[in-house]
Amino acid sequence: MNEIYLNEKNSLLKIFNDKESHGKVSIYRNDTNTFVKFESSSKKDFDIKKCNVENSSFTFNIKESSTITVKNSKESKCSLIFDIPTTNYNLNFQILDGDASEVSEALNKLVKDHIITQSSDFIYKISKNVPNEKSLGLLYYAIVHNAVCSKIESSLPPILSKRKAPISLEHFTNLFDEKGVLNNFQELKSEIYFSGIEDEARPYIWLYLFEYYDPLKTSEENKKKVNEQYEKYKILLQQIEQIPEQKKFAYSVDIISNDVKRTDRGTEMFKADNSPAHKFLETVLRCYSIYNSNTGFVQGMGDYASLFMRVYFKEVQQDSVVLFNGENLPTSEAQSMIFWNFVNCLKISNHTNIFQDLSAEQSHLAQRVYYVIASIHPSLKQFLINYNYTELIVVYRYFLLQMKREFPNNVYRLWDTFYSSECPYTFIVFFTSALLILGFPTILGEMNFDIGEVMSALDKFVNKSDPIKILEYSLYFCDMYSKNKDTNVWIFLHRAPLKPQKQSSELFKQLQEMDFDNF
Repeated sequence: MNEIYLNEKNSLLKIFNDKESHGKVSIYRNDTNTFVKFESSSKKDFDIKKCNVENSSFTFNIKESSTITVKNSKESKCSLIFDIPTTNYNLNFQILDGDASEVSEALNKLVKDHIITQSSDFIYKISKNVPNEKSLGLLYYAIVHNAVCSKIESSLPPILSKRKAPISLEHFTNLFDEKGVLNNFQELKSEIYFSGIEDEARPYIWLYLFEYYDPLKTSEENKKKVNEQYEKYKILLQQIEQIPEQKKFAYSVDIISNDVKRTDRGTEMFKADNSPAHKFLETVLRCYSIYNSNTGFVQGMGDYASLFMRVYFKEVQQDSVVLFNGENLPTSEAQSMIFWNFVNCLKISNHTNIFQDLSAEQSHLAQRVYYVIASIHPSLKQFLINYNYTELIVVYRYFLLQMKREFPNNVYRLWDTFYSSECPYTFIVFFTSALLILGFPTILGEMNFDIGEVMSALDKFVNKSDPIKILEYSLYFCDMYSKNKDTNVWIFLHRAPLKPQKQSSELFKQLQEMDFDNF
């Protein structure tokens, strides 16, 4: 049988200073628990997937709060304020009808029934309040989530004010002097970081962003650099012809071939079986398995190399490639272009080390994601603790391919920012943190919070989310931590790479003697 302590009092609910809802508040008890019920005038029910606490009806167990504070006004009106444990937020019900005596009578009944105890004239403690936040309802998570996102949104304007139109090809070409030196490259990278690049301009700019060209070199010097790179690549091409003699690398050939068959099959370039593009990609990856023989080929590398092919090439033919500018390039020279962009990309993002020791590197990055979340979002932190997700295994997959598979239609725009940032290795930490924070309500909409459901919820969120909104949050997080880099230096640290193994095979002596990085 229910015991009614306070019955449907018209009230104004204040959750944050600028958030108000009209409705009726009641306090009642059933056989086992005491509840606070708010019926919103909007007649909308609270939906955790939307985190729509404002203007929604909801009910919560009184034990989810630890204190009730009473504030009286001159008009004999009063407010009942329920705190939200471990946060600075509360639910403030300003009673609009009746008077303070009715509220006082309700509280006295709660004291008599040993549900609360009075610690002062205006403060009541909840008896036997929940000892830890694992028992807290979804309302707690939603309120804190809304507060966190509201604070972030209010902090975005200074960041977003730096965002202009994407960099155009005309703007880019105007930055060169008469000798072909690219002036103000660091300023250009800063513009790219906030604004991105127009599709037409992207291949021209990425050749500098991924260090295929040197912005400080003249046109003639860059041509010489490209020729030197090509000569080094031709040696790798010669070496892969001898791979069958080496069992270790013969095994890699089979792995590469099978992986290439599955790469980017939904795209025009790779949709046909055994296409020239597949052969092209396989050759590049086989060369890399020799170039970086300590790591060899690791599944996922093909996704990086294929992305550069799709940016730089209009068409891959049997003996030549049509470039983005319409120029025809012999296949081996085009392979050299993709190879060195691929190599530099892995170096810039530290994926050379990540692919070498994948599990340890993913754990290293996940620790930093948890650090960001713990310092920004208390209820998400508590959720991760309660359900044993602090190691964040559910986000390991994001680190490997830099969101290529999660956002296939926006990956170019994301990489514009990732690779123009001051620390490309760390930016994925901020992006993953933002994705988890914005996707938190979708996770809360699942039933049991097991690892399969959490990963499925994140997939659902990714499929319907706006990656640019996630990027905006990422920019804010990066700016926030970069301003205090001395105190947050831990978050920007690389993990020490594994020591390279000695390569004893005679096959690679020529490669060992070559200084591949100094050209």
